Amino acid sequence: MYYYLMNKNKPVAAFKAEPPNVFSDNLYLKLLETFDQLPIGFQDINSWLENRKSSKHNAHLEGIMSQIGCDNNSVFLKLTHAASINDTFWVRSEEESITWEKIYLYQNQFNDNISKLSFDGSGIPDTAFAYISPELACESSFRKCFRREDQMGQYGSDIYIYKRGGEFGSGYEPYCEILSSEIANIISPNNTVKYNMSAIYGCNA
Repeated sequence: MYYYLMNKNKPVAAFKAEPPNVFSDNLYLKLLETFDQLPIGFQDINSWLENRKSSKHNAHLEGIMSQIGCDNNSVFLKLTHAASINDTFWVRSEEESITWEKIYLYQNQFNDNISKLSFDGSGIPDTAFAYISPELACESSFRKCFRREDQMGQYGSDIYIYKRGGEFGSGYEPYCEILSSEIANIISPNNTVKYNMSAIYGCNA
């Protein structure tokens, strides 16, 4: 099977899936051709995909992603298309006709089930459909989730990020984020993001 690294609706590189071997059944992609500018810092597609996964520095998400099969690249690509809220790169297979407009995280509804799983660990993942949700491809050390709200935020977006404290220790991290935001606002009021205390899924965030 062939896969394409996309920038919005424009292919930037083509890859071929290599057959599994005795050492691993994980999907391994081999570069065939490049058509346009690759992502900044791109070295090879397999490393890029691993760095794309939220589980890299998050044991909680690592368990969830393993549960739904996203520790295997083929499942990760099928469910998430490696789409991130941070840029416009993503991956599709030759068998898919999906377009950027269908997975663009800023204009599609997020998956509430994945949001809740990522934040408090409750719920049952459904692997029947692709996940239009940022949690599985956004680096994080602590539990967090993204939600769309009716009220527009500081910079005109309806997307809010909710962060929890660490699972071990006092859990003061959200309060530290708020204090850091207030200090930054004093130093440079036009170049900061405001943090507020809130509650979601029965937890402070």
